[in-house]
Amino acid sequence: MKQGLLLICMIVMIIIAPGCQTRVAVWGQKQFYQGLPLQQYWPDIASYLCSVKVYDQITTIAMFDALLLSGPVYWAYAQSHTLRTGKSKKNKQELFESLVASNKKYISFYVLSLYENTLGKDLSLWHTFLRIGNTNYQPVDIVAIDLEPEYKEFFGTLYTPFKRSYLVRFDAYDQHDQPLISANTKYLKLYFRSVTKEVSMIWYLDEQGYCKERHVAC
Repeated sequence: MKQGLLLICMIVMIIIAPGCQTRVAVWGQKQFYQGLPLQQYWPDIASYLCSVKVYDQITTIAMFDALLLSGPVYWAYAQSHTLRTGKSKKNKQELFESLVASNKKYISFYVLSLYENTLGKDLSLWHTFLRIGNTNYQPVDIVAIDLEPEYKEFFGTLYTPFKRSYLVRFDAYDQHDQPLISANTKYLKLYFRSVTKEVSMIWYLDEQGYCKERHVAC
């Protein structure tokens, strides 16, 4: 008898559950105001973002997420930032142009790394460098930063409280004042190397210097 009643109760709950869930959701939205969602229309920048995890057997020993700062990324930032701050289209264009101008001096990345794997220190376990063609280039700056809200959004779920944010910059010109990235540059390769491990990320470029695709080198 008890089993029969239990079965009936379960069937009733299954039948009415969807309606209950809807009512609870509506009630929750009324009691806990969610705000109005903003419609963001930034360009697709997925090809500029690359991520890798490094394991020792089954233990995670490092995580690196790198965003190559380039024209489309700066345009996405300018759009999102001016929308968030309520600034004008003129402000957006001026912001974008200033970011692009700064990018002429450097090849820059925003990099996320686990707190225990600091970057840019003399005793850092992991060192990063950039390869273009057959030449390796050392960073001129590795600076721990507070990432702006727009860039946190670009990183999405890759951005966590367990990671530190860095600005990593390389000179955009060689010792002969020749640009490192030209129409003939096929790819950029960013390395993270320790005493015993190495990982690298590759961004493939078109003739205009825009990213066509990216992946982790195996």
